[in-house]
Amino acid sequence: MLFLYLLIHSLGLVKAAKHQLFTSTYGTPFIYTVEFDDEANTLKLLANTSVPAASQWLVLSHDKKNLYGTSTTDKRTEFLSYAVTSPTSIKYKTTTVAGTCAARTIHVDALQVPPYTVYGVPWYGADNNCGGVMAVDDQGVIVKSVQNYTYSPGSALHGLAFHPEGTFMYSADLKGKKLWTHAIDRATGKLTLVTSDKSHGEPRHVSVHPKGKYAYAMLEDTNEVSVYSIDSTTGAAKYTGKSHSVLSSKDKTAHRAATVRLSASGNMLYATTRGSRTPGAKGSVSAFTLKADGSIASQDFIIPTTTGGGGANQVAPTIFDDNYFAIIDSGTGFIEMWKRNKDGAGAAVIAHLDLADSTRPGNGCCSNAVWYS
Repeated sequence: MLFLYLLIHSLGLVKAAKHQLFTSTYGTPFIYTVEFDDEANTLKLLANTSVPAASQWLVLSHDKKNLYGTSTTDKRTEFLSYAVTSPTSIKYKTTTVAGTCAARTIHVDALQVPPYTVYGVPWYGADNNCGGVMAVDDQGVIVKSVQNYTYSPGSALHGLAFHPEGTFMYSADLKGKKLWTHAIDRATGKLTLVTSDKSHGEPRHVSVHPKGKYAYAMLEDTNEVSVYSIDSTTGAAKYTGKSHSVLSSKDKTAHRAATVRLSASGNMLYATTRGSRTPGAKGSVSAFTLKADGSIASQDFIIPTTTGGGGANQVAPTIFDDNYFAIIDSGTGFIEMWKRNKDGAGAAVIAHLDLADSTRPGNGCCSNAVWYS
């Protein structure tokens, strides 16, 4: 029993009443700290921190002492670094220009093993087929760009993910319709191209299972989760030919896929679509149960979300319980907490918090979320 208790705690799957997350915005320079009480089933705003630039995407360092964000600044491939001393204390540290593209940034991710390098890609603009690798100091603060690298002409990158051993990085190339594999130098964090695999759709986001055998890409145009196998020697991700629709509606023209995210234990996979192509259309959220090796055992439900989600409708599984997840809406600006039904065949909203940004309706809060506790 003691072993089981310690295992559950090591996975972060014990509820502790109150949990905090950070959420960013599309167009206004704020980072919000929100708290969820899993006993009262309530959400509340703890802090609204002013920052130098809006960050469409945020990610925490391995020790949660640093927060990294993209920048909405046009014509500069910028990434921001913050020191985090508590959920309500976020202090700006640096802005680093990384990559060779003169375009605003869309995604950032941080290696969770040494050398803890930070990686980012831009999206907007004509020259958007590059990426940047950034080094951090011993406190985890981004200090410099150490590598610029390119994809292929016509590429437009959107999401990144890492092999659990920190040896490979996978890039979702939406416009190029590819999933890229790069090898990571474990001493410097620099990248070397391994291969790219042609997709039958537009990969928007990607996640990698903790066992390192499978990756999952969210295809924006077809609204599907595609499954990729990972070669144990080369690290290359290759499409298995298996894809799963996450549409709750038969009208494919009304939707664009949003994201795909793993639960803390790696036993569940969540995916969402946005109803952003047709006014009034709702998005959807779907859940999958995974086998121990990361292959999909079952698709448990596809249900409509509260709204279309605007440009987001991101899903953010919690780090304390596989059955809880947040949905992030940018159309009207809110965060909702959802909980799976006891039989696992559905889910329902259990808490709602409006975070509408009146200074830029539809482009303020919220874009993505990362759980702190």
